[in-house]
Amino acid sequence: MIDLLKEALSSPAGSFSFIFSIVMLGGLIIFYVTKVLTKIQTEHGQFGNRIDNIEVNFDRRMDNIEVNFDRRMDKIEVNFDRRMDKTEERFNRRMDKTDASIYQIKTDIADIKGVINVHKSDIAEMKEVINTRLETSISKKKSPEVLTEEGEKIVSDYNLDVMVDSNWERISAAISSLGTRNPYDLQEYCFTTGFRDTLNITDAKFFSESDIDKLKIVAYKTGYPLVIISKTIMGILIRERYFKENGIDDDDANI
Repeated sequence: MIDLLKEALSSPAGSFSFIFSIVMLGGLIIFYVTKVLTKIQTEHGQFGNRIDNIEVNFDRRMDNIEVNFDRRMDKIEVNFDRRMDKTEERFNRRMDKTDASIYQIKTDIADIKGVINVHKSDIAEMKEVINTRLETSISKKKSPEVLTEEGEKIVSDYNLDVMVDSNWERISAAISSLGTRNPYDLQEYCFTTGFRDTLNITDAKFFSESDIDKLKIVAYKTGYPLVIISKTIMGILIRERYFKENGIDDDDANI
């Protein structure tokens, strides 16, 4: 076919063969162009179908994923709600038990307070009796009050008179600052100040901190309350010395 066209084209212009060859050449060109276009259209159609299939498959998979996700989320929400309900129920039960326990404790405390209030006066009386008995074992209840043999033994065993001697200057000055010679007032001051020193070391008037520590040790070893050691024993020692040095007669207290 190609050789025929070459022979026709080589013939003189205007001849039948030349015209025929031109027509055939155009037909061939149209044929090949049409074939190429058809192939392109066919391939394009196939590519479009593949794209459509991909889109369809993608949409289906996304729909499945969304459905599965919704289902899982629904299950999670249901399980979460169930667990929260159980947790809330357990919490409420525990709180109810706690409230009941607290109420019972409050009731018991109220009962204890009631018992304490009822027996408070009895306890105070018993305490006073005990202290009185302890105090009478180391001092004689007469006017003025003096130490018993037990009280003098404690003074001797623990050198409590030496403690008075070492602090006498400040003790005497503190008593003299009262400006009175009334035996009762002086005795009360001697008795109460020593004990107050044990309660407030920073404002002590008779004894130093080391002296107060020693008085506590004496109370511990003898088994007597600190108030008896610091108030009765030390108070009597201080009163006797102050009265003697200042010429205050014990008989002045007996009116």
